[in-house]
Amino acid sequence: MNTLKYIIVGVVLYTITACTATHYTVIESKGYTIPVTERLDASPDASVAEIINIYKTKVDSITSRVIGQSEIAMDVERPQSCLSNFTSDLLVETAEKNTGKKCDFGVMNIGGIRTSLPEGDITVGNIFSIFPFENSISVITLKGKDVKDLFDIIARRGGEGVSKQVEVKIGKDGKAYGLKINGEKIDDSRLYTIATIDYIANGNDELIPFKNSVSRTDLDLRLRDVMLQYIADKTAKGEKLKASLDNRLIQEK
Repeated sequence: MNTLKYIIVGVVLYTITACTATHYTVIESKGYTIPVTERLDASPDASVAEIINIYKTKVDSITSRVIGQSEIAMDVERPQSCLSNFTSDLLVETAEKNTGKKCDFGVMNIGGIRTSLPEGDITVGNIFSIFPFENSISVITLKGKDVKDLFDIIARRGGEGVSKQVEVKIGKDGKAYGLKINGEKIDDSRLYTIATIDYIANGNDELIPFKNSVSRTDLDLRLRDVMLQYIADKTAKGEKLKASLDNRLIQEK
């Protein structure tokens, strides 16, 4: 009986306090950014630093490993650069090797190459810095008309990575002129096979014509892993990486 009394009293008290509880309304909210810079390294938290160092040591042991050499420093810039040329050529070579079919050309977005490759030793960390995204390789088939539209967009953007099979000029007006693939003008009725990455195969970076693909094959190969393997193969043969600028994509002055 006493227990029942306590329950009843408790319910009554809860009901009273619930009815009289104060309700607040947000009148204003403010926020600000705290820049994460080297100044924060001046007084690190010892316990946090200890935890980080455990993982940092393991990561550094992997990323600092030298896997090959490059004859030259390869920059990434528009309209063309050694690193974007090299990457685009590698896309074509990889697609042909893994599909058994000829690719007409390759396209790599400049934004997908995040930094340059230094001359000399190449480390695992270099490649992860250059290709930090989980991009895989895709093989796309487009109609000739869509290929023309694609290069109009590439020209308007000031250039992207394209393979050595391409020859095109970017006019002062930002339009594509004299487009040829393997030395031949584009045939609107022909189908062209293109090696690229899944990110732009989806039509990203304004490369919308890729959405009009007649067919698409996504390879279970990450671009970063392909690059690492390519360097390993070169090193096993005693060869260094090299690339150059050519007539594939020229900006008219």
